[in-house]
Amino acid sequence: MTGAAPRVWVTRAAPGAAATAERLAQAGLVPVVAPLIETTPLATSADRLSDHDALVFTSAAAVRQVAALTSDRTLPVYAVGEATARAARAAGWTVAADADGAVADLARTLAGTPPGLRLLHPCAAVTAGDLSTVGRAVIPWPVYRTDPVCSGWAPALADLRAGRLAGVLVQSPSAAAVLAERLQPGEALTHTVLFALSDACAAPLAAVGFREIACPPFPRETALLKVVVDTLAGAPPAAPVRQ
Repeated sequence: MTGAAPRVWVTRAAPGAAATAERLAQAGLVPVVAPLIETTPLATSADRLSDHDALVFTSAAAVRQVAALTSDRTLPVYAVGEATARAARAAGWTVAADADGAVADLARTLAGTPPGLRLLHPCAAVTAGDLSTVGRAVIPWPVYRTDPVCSGWAPALADLRAGRLAGVLVQSPSAAAVLAERLQPGEALTHTVLFALSDACAAPLAAVGFREIACPPFPRETALLKVVVDTLAGAPPAAPVRQ
């Protein structure tokens, strides 16, 4: 298949997977959308918003869940990065600050907020990163959980093992952990590059034998996709795609 566009497995949950796939396709790559994780809303109430002064969002998934719970957009938002801030603005919130990075960067941003500011953190049932050390009261509010997807990813996994994928994209530690469970430590995947949003996303897969593990200089999807394109553009897949 000389000249064919490289194929990249998109493992993130919907609806973000579709947006990532569109950006890959625009860059001339072939996205293989097969999410490894999905988000499930938790039973909760938006009543607690009245007891806080601002919202802290560390994921677009949390933005979507809170937006579905309430039409109240009066509280300002502190966002972990570009994608989360964009989702919050699109849902109607005013973004007071975008930390433009990872949870540690957001923690530093929150440390500079006025003392006594009551911060509510809508989050997953199991969170990645720690906001407890910012010197401010950041109250976690679990609004969704992340679960492994039971089906739909087996063909992508088979293509990965057969060398039919040029890259695999992991954009959360939870997706990386699920993929690590599907693979064996030391498994030879020497035709494929693992593209991870951050070191935390790469860590669960460090023992797997990918050709290379590549991370962007800062954890933003635009930076990650630039790494993908710079690495793969023009490189055909190592093996033919099954017919």
